[in-house]
Amino acid sequence: MSDASESLGSVEQTSKRYYILEGVESGRLTAEGVLAASSLDFLQDTPKRRERWASIVEAGADLYRYEGEIPCNLWIMDETVLIKKSRPESFTEAYGVPISSRDEDVRSWANQLIDTYRAAATQLEPGDFSGATPSTEQ
Repeated sequence: MSDASESLGSVEQTSKRYYILEGVESGRLTAEGVLAASSLDFLQDTPKRRERWASIVEAGADLYRYEGEIPCNLWIMDETVLIKKSRPESFTEAYGVPISSRDEDVRSWANQLIDTYRAAATQLEPGDFSGATPSTEQ
């Protein structure tokens, strides 16, 4: 995707919620992420979010469930790393003010942190958003 970070930054807050889904569905964006178990539980209990995230996985995103807490949300898009609070709350409550960086050292750190959590996580399927326990295959 060409300059996804600038595109994401220019989208209105309410539209950002659908940016990932639209990007993955159209093939402009590949997405891979790790969710803390508490975040997945929150998504499962929120019908619109549950459906949207199941659709994101169905469209081809690779999401994983980590049994434990993750200290922050990391998004890596093109050359930009976004770091934000990690709490299972409404979008506006949990979002906070993100830290954005294009520094190579920050991007390397973010990739290593994501890899560490992903290695200890279970890959999610679209049906895992219904509230069923994800399979233990990795």
